[in-house]
Amino acid sequence: VGLNCGHMDRPVTKILVALDPFTHVCHEAKEMGADLLVTHHALLWNPGFITDQTQQGKNTLFLIEHGIPCINAHTNLDCAPGGVNDILAGKLQCTGTCPVQL
Repeated sequence: VGLNCGHMDRPVTKILVALDPFTHVCHEAKEMGADLLVTHHALLWNPGFITDQTQQGKNTLFLIEHGIPCINAHTNLDCAPGGVNDILAGKLQCTGTCPVQL
């Protein structure tokens, strides 16, 4: 969760928001001149190397090469009060729920 790639100190005036950082989303961010891509899911799901041998690596390299930082907010949305988990618990009619304390 947080900054997946890019510089932390760059000014941002245009943001593209998407569910996943798929290839077409990364290209759309470049085409629209986005200064930041914000997604729910992360660029990389598995630890490993960032190379052009995987689609995740290609997408990460594309964003880096075009100066587009990417932030993901998966857990933030899941654990936020009134967020994804609270909505799911309500739909399932769960009672007595509370946040996990780590």
